[in-house]
Amino acid sequence: TDRGEQTPGIEQAVAERLRSLGYEVHTDIGCSGYRIGLGVVDARNKATYRLGIVCDGANYHRTKTVRDREIVQGSVLHMLGWRIFRLWTLDWWEKPDEVLAAIVQAIESDEALPSPSIPPRREPELKAVPTIEPQVPLVAEPITHCQEYVITELKSGRYKADAFFEARSAAVLREQAKRIAELEAPICKSLLVKRMLSEWGISRVTKRMELPLAIACDEAGLFKSFPEEEVVYWLNSDQWEHYEGYRTAAGRTANELPPEEVANAVKHITEASLRLALPDLVKGCSKAFGFTRTTAAVDAAMRRGVEEAIRRGFIVVDGEMVKPA
Repeated sequence: TDRGEQTPGIEQAVAERLRSLGYEVHTDIGCSGYRIGLGVVDARNKATYRLGIVCDGANYHRTKTVRDREIVQGSVLHMLGWRIFRLWTLDWWEKPDEVLAAIVQAIESDEALPSPSIPPRREPELKAVPTIEPQVPLVAEPITHCQEYVITELKSGRYKADAFFEARSAAVLREQAKRIAELEAPICKSLLVKRMLSEWGISRVTKRMELPLAIACDEAGLFKSFPEEEVVYWLNSDQWEHYEGYRTAAGRTANELPPEEVANAVKHITEASLRLALPDLVKGCSKAFGFTRTTAAVDAAMRRGVEEAIRRGFIVVDGEMVKPA
């Protein structure tokens, strides 16, 4: 029998057994590649789930890669606060009572669940993960999850500040803009300028500096976008049109995150849940970028990303609730 046909039967069977024990259970939660087969409602807070149960059915096998199934999916769900129990089909059919006992134990436990109590049955493809995965370059497949932010190596005082306005410095500024953008685009104008000026030993941009800096970025062939009037520089228009990723904040402040990049994180996180409260989405995005506290500046940056995600048609907001478009 096809796995896609098995899963609904298993989910229904598990749900019925749990309901017979007094648990409230919802099925088929979420959307896209992050669908959760069963959700056990928290008896103490009916608005949340105590445990999510992910089955190895059709949705699991439709997920493009091992990375998406085993790493990306799990990390996003955990980031959103889900405690996940992975249920394997053959384990349930061979020893349902043991699996049920493990599920109940997981429901009642307050501990995190990095893996189920019942050892999973791995397929040959999954056994190859430890040796194959490190060799897979991140750029070889669409960027659909959080990447490390690569910072350009800069040398403070490389150029003389008193030569900044000389005609020959125009070529230097142009080279700087291109060199930094090649590693860090998309990059907000304020951050790009700060990076460039650091090599001149200049800590503050003046009105007089704005024109040569803008000319340098234009002559470097960089593409500009204007989300909410915050200029963001891209390597070219093609990058702007097809960019789907987001990166850790690294040395960036919340105000230095391109709204388009935050919008991608919003889309990615929202697709892991059928409905998500806006404050929870903001908190999840903050964590995705590596912020330990959701300060006023971080909150504002995440909400700018939410607005950009709405403009791009990624999400729909209904009051305080957010769902994928």
